[in-house]
Amino acid sequence: MKVKELRADQLRPGMRLFFGITMKWEELRQVEHLENGQIKLDGILIVDADSPFRAYIPNARFLVFWNGQYTKLTIKPDEQLTFWTSGPTDEGYALESQTYYYDVDDMAIESSLHSRQRDCDGTHEDFREFSCRWHELKSYVHELTEIDVVRLPEWEDGESSCRDEFAELSGY
Repeated sequence: MKVKELRADQLRPGMRLFFGITMKWEELRQVEHLENGQIKLDGILIVDADSPFRAYIPNARFLVFWNGQYTKLTIKPDEQLTFWTSGPTDEGYALESQTYYYDVDDMAIESSLHSRQRDCDGTHEDFREFSCRWHELKSYVHELTEIDVVRLPEWEDGESSCRDEFAELSGY
């Protein structure tokens, strides 16, 4: 975990704050944004949105589908994690990499996916970016069977690009 100075409007459930009657580190359970612009913390403490707090930023833990299975990732605040796979195919080769970055300033996970394949038609590349707010890392419920579910990040699409060498040579 990492200690960071935050404004009240940046606080999220799960963070540990130095506050309360005991003035010790306590986990924040509820953050409610009021109509008058103030913030209610844990149903009791009402503060202005720009009130400063010292907060422990927790690690981000979430599932991704990688290499044919769900894998649990843990990323520390402001850390980047990249993993990749590559190998031959029946007509050439393929490689894929995924990068995840925990942006503490935005309290979000930034993700990018890059894939490249080469076969008899030439090279094909895809690049996509995604982001997910920290508090939405387990928002999407994916049903594996009628009784088994996994909770996945609710990714928002970002920039994307595609390059197809055969299409370029054909004038597309």
